[in-house]
Amino acid sequence: MTNRKKLIALGIFLLAILGLIMRMHTPSVAEQEVAEATAPEHSLIAVIPDIPTLANYQSQPSGLIMPAVNEKLNGPVKRLEYQKITYSEIGESGRYYSSLATERTVEFDRDGHVTGCYEGDYKVEYKYDETGVLREKVESLDLGYDVLSQKYFFSYEAGRTAHINMTIGEQTILAQTITLTSEGYEVWDYVYQDDLSLSGIDKTFYDSAGRRLRSILQPLDGGDGEVWYEAVYGSNGELVSEHTSLRSGVESREYFYDELGNIIKRVVQRESGGTSSYDYAYEYDEQGRILTVISDGDIEFFYYDEKGNIAAHVHRRSFNNYDDVRRYTFDYYGNWIEIQRTMGKYNQVLPVNYRLIEYYE
Repeated sequence: MTNRKKLIALGIFLLAILGLIMRMHTPSVAEQEVAEATAPEHSLIAVIPDIPTLANYQSQPSGLIMPAVNEKLNGPVKRLEYQKITYSEIGESGRYYSSLATERTVEFDRDGHVTGCYEGDYKVEYKYDETGVLREKVESLDLGYDVLSQKYFFSYEAGRTAHINMTIGEQTILAQTITLTSEGYEVWDYVYQDDLSLSGIDKTFYDSAGRRLRSILQPLDGGDGEVWYEAVYGSNGELVSEHTSLRSGVESREYFYDELGNIIKRVVQRESGGTSSYDYAYEYDEQGRILTVISDGDIEFFYYDEKGNIAAHVHRRSFNNYDDVRRYTFDYYGNWIEIQRTMGKYNQVLPVNYRLIEYYE
């Protein structure tokens, strides 16, 4: 696959993934009428496939049960830069030297909109109109000898539908449509062949809380389509089960929770006949915060500072009883600015992560 095709595929993939993580507010009838009469675009803002705004910008924790270190940004953030210090050994001397590298940079405007995200030779930039509505997104990849770019244009229809068009060379194609419904909203991702002929529509449906309900690959002949993802939720909004059918196989997952809403059991059943079960046990403090998690012999410990931030996280691995320790330092606004990590029997020092955060005055 050529670099240009890779960029196109990446753009379509990012739209699909970012669309899945959005959350929305379902407007009342009165709000809908006001939105349609004044600025109809605003009733769709919450479900536009943009990098999240400052209000909900965060790195998702890995795993199902690990509490999130306070990744949500506080304060009037202007610029966010992720840096890492790595240590390398020099020959046989046993001496180490450190180097500092910037991994990713994110910039925000005063309204909390992401205006740019930069990671090495890849960057994404966003343009908004005077009312704060997203109008254009530009992705670019600098290959050294050439710069590949991809543009997306956002248009809105009667406060109910958003259309995202993308340019490929001299052509413009419809990449995605988002429509508000009485139950929530639905996202249509248009699937194209290499010659840019439309081959189908991947439709994903969400409820009013932004929970993914099902995904259907709809053929162009108007048939019923293939349901390749379906989820069931409990009375408290928790994910009870999900079923996925892909080329790689069919898989069903069930989830069980304790009274505080944390997963205590996860069962995965595969078409091949294999079934895996994962159990979790917790200890809580008087405030209901997780202190320890036990799973398959591994133990995780969480330590909190006086402001409720997770100041340290220890993962003790069952196969060698060694600890993986992360210690966090926070700034005035409660945003973490440093993570120090040690691991193993001799507390080997691993790369140190920094976040340089610049604030608006």
